[in-house]
Amino acid sequence: PSAVVSSLLPALMSLAEVSSTTEGDESEKKSSTAAIGEALHAIVPAYCIHAHSANLSFFTLLKDFVGRIVTKERQCEKTRHSLLDHFLQALRQLPTKQDSSDAAASLIACVMALESYNIQLPRTDDDNDDSTMTNSNSALKKNEASESIRLLANAPTPMRIAVSLSLLQYAEKLMSSICSQSANSVELHSGSKLKVNISEVALLALVGPNSDEERKQLTSYSEYTGDQKRSILYLTVSLLQTVRD
Repeated sequence: PSAVVSSLLPALMSLAEVSSTTEGDESEKKSSTAAIGEALHAIVPAYCIHAHSANLSFFTLLKDFVGRIVTKERQCEKTRHSLLDHFLQALRQLPTKQDSSDAAASLIACVMALESYNIQLPRTDDDNDDSTMTNSNSALKKNEASESIRLLANAPTPMRIAVSLSLLQYAEKLMSSICSQSANSVELHSGSKLKVNISEVALLALVGPNSDEERKQLTSYSEYTGDQKRSILYLTVSLLQTVRD
């Protein structure tokens, strides 16, 4: 499992980036993306089953995979869509439907968290919670075709229902942390090895995928910077809107 994160996945993502950014025949690009998809179908389920024995987590794989896709401006939209779709399809091959639903919820939540981290909202002189929420809602209206909404729509109906419930639970914990101003309220341990903790999702929205601060104790919402508040509020509204849509 460690080789997946350290070697195999970076190699596949590099190949995908080269394929999507170089000029060439579209059929060749499709063949290359399809081959990468087949590799993901083989690698991802095996990683999910054996990662715990190697002292690794599903979040480790998600942070690396999603971070390489959602934060890559050079990668074309079709390639990004295809890679995420292949990853979601790979999760459907897990041993149980519950495992597949938990893993899919984790994937979509991490995609939303990185979309929230990536937003660039204009600063205002009156940087308060009300203006932050207004800006977040404006960004959401401009981002109706976000990756997370598209992924959830592409999931089969039974999985979509289970994933939606998990996303609502994430949103509930985030709203609790905002209202209580406490860091402890985002510490939710799901009990499932394939369902990432809300604290991990929140950390992606706060500091992005390239930080080495996974173990850092989250501060309370009141201590976040203005940009971090925007990201957390955007993530919370995104979770709710994705389920609604």
